[in-house]
Amino acid sequence: MKYNRPHATAAWGTMAKDWEAGIDYPRMVRERFRRAQDSVKAAGLGAVLCFNVDNVRYVTGTHIGEWARDKMTRFSLLTRGGEPHLWDFGSAAKHHRLSCPWLPPENVRGGMIGLRGAVAPSAGLFTNAAKEIKALIGASVGRVEDGARLVGQAGQTMQEIVPGLRKKVIIDGAGHWIQQERADEVNTALVAFLKATRA
Repeated sequence: MKYNRPHATAAWGTMAKDWEAGIDYPRMVRERFRRAQDSVKAAGLGAVLCFNVDNVRYVTGTHIGEWARDKMTRFSLLTRGGEPHLWDFGSAAKHHRLSCPWLPPENVRGGMIGLRGAVAPSAGLFTNAAKEIKALIGASVGRVEDGARLVGQAGQTMQEIVPGLRKKVIIDGAGHWIQQERADEVNTALVAFLKATRA
């Protein structure tokens, strides 16, 4: 940002101000999530299960302090094409539902899986968590397959509605606000289209 005097009052810190732009945390959370989704897809994976607190923070945009490091209690699941799921202590999960609007509330669960052996395996916490995770991955795979089928149908429908349609561009991972969610890909496609029409 440029200023018209040598000693500007800009302070690029964590304080929010109504009179200048600072750190755009919502944008940072969106971009991290998008990069994580792109990485899952590029690796050919169906999902990623994260236990490292830094990875959980990157994928979900949540953090509860350094004391949680290496406790193996907080974890997140990022399914290909889906929103992140988060498991945390009950009070922390409640806080995330209230304070983290970028996470669907139904994707934030309270609970624990044993605190690195403090709870005996016979209690079934690991088993129950594994079943829950497996079900979420299975549901996500079904949605991805349905989505791929619908994309194919949409392409055919566009061909029927616009018989002279020569080319269609499908941008993966974008919703109804594609020009905001995938601005670079949209701009690249538009520039290519405009260059082709000039030829």
